[in-house]
Amino acid sequence: MEQENQEVLLSLLNLRNNNLKNLKDKVYKSTTFTATLFMIFIGWIVESKAQYSIMNSVFLTISVFGIWISNYIAIRTFRSAIKKNRWVLIRIEQCLSLYENGFYHSDGKSLYPNHWQNEIIVEKNTIFRLLMIIPAVVATICIWINYFYSN
Repeated sequence: MEQENQEVLLSLLNLRNNNLKNLKDKVYKSTTFTATLFMIFIGWIVESKAQYSIMNSVFLTISVFGIWISNYIAIRTFRSAIKKNRWVLIRIEQCLSLYENGFYHSDGKSLYPNHWQNEIIVEKNTIFRLLMIIPAVVATICIWINYFYSN
C-alpha cells in the first residue's frame, strides 16, 4: 500500500509541475502578446499621417488602458492559480518527505531545502508589470502628442 501511495503522489507531483509550467507559460505569452500589441500600436500611431480629433484620442486612450487592464486581470488570475498550484505542490512534496532531514540522504540533510516549503511564489512579477505599463504609457503619450501636433 505504501508503494501505491508513493506512486500516486509522484504522478500528482508530475501533473502539478506540468500544470505550473503551463501557467507560467501563459503569463509569459500574455505579457509578450500585450507588449507586442502596444508596440505595433505605437508604430501605427507614429507612422500614420492621420489627424486625430479629441474624441478619437480619448477613444484610443481608453482602448489602450482597456487592453492594459484586461491583461493585468488575466495575469493576476494566472498568478493566483500559480500560487494555489504551488501550495499543492509543497503539500505533495511534504507527503513525499522531501523536506525531512536524513530521509533520502545518509548525511542527515533533506533532499529539498526547508525554506522552499515557505516560499509560495519565488519569482517577482515586477518585470511583467513594467512590460505592461511602459508600452501603455508610451502609447498614450504618442496618442496625445499626435493630437496636439496635428492640430
